[in-house]
Amino acid sequence: MRADDRTTNWEPKPIDEAEILYDVAHARAGNKQDISNVTVVPYDDAIYEELVAILTPDRVRAHFAGIVTGEVERYCIENVCSMNFVMHGALDGGWTQSNRIDRSGKTLSTFMLRLPLHE
Repeated sequence: MRADDRTTNWEPKPIDEAEILYDVAHARAGNKQDISNVTVVPYDDAIYEELVAILTPDRVRAHFAGIVTGEVERYCIENVCSMNFVMHGALDGGWTQSNRIDRSGKTLSTFMLRLPLHE
């Protein structure tokens, strides 16, 4: 496979054409004990307020049902157009206690990006 074959023509979609969060934003995950934090950053700052309206803590908690057992807190960082979701009880007890394959919860950011934008 040549390097040129691995490139894609993927581009973010306009929010009115997007189906899932992945189409308009990227995300990163971090962890501490049994808490995962997932940061969501839109590719276009102009849609930040729309994402704030869509990505409520209740909606995110419902998306992570069966994974996150505790509270979901959202911190909006308006000056950089991003949101940080702090999810308690997200790591099955934490790195040293969990039997999950992804004990640090790094894949939770990918799961966040699968969140449908329209109900």
